[in-house]
Amino acid sequence: MSDAVLVVGAGPTGLSAAHGVASIGRRVVLVEKQDTLGGAPILSGYAKLVPSGEWAKDAIGRMIKRVEDSPLVEIHKGTRVTKLVGEAGNFTATLSSGKTVQAGAVILGT
Repeated sequence: MSDAVLVVGAGPTGLSAAHGVASIGRRVVLVEKQDTLGGAPILSGYAKLVPSGEWAKDAIGRMIKRVEDSPLVEIHKGTRVTKLVGEAGNFTATLSSGKTVQAGAVILGT
């Protein structure tokens, strides 16, 4: 059984999940298909977030920095999960880079 958590997608949901998991001391493998983290707010150039009215690049930028600065988060940009097998507590994911990842849990933030 692996204590790592695989998080697929690095938009606001995936970034929040990765940070939350790392904050309780668990290792995270974060996989994002784009070459940048942040999802639609960054890729589509959102100006402000609702309901806070905060600038998207600032809010999402802070989320990205928290994840990138965490020693518990391993980030794979420009990568997809091509295969996922297993069951709760014991998953094996194959990434498009050819790397395999063992994870006890998977969070889909896509």
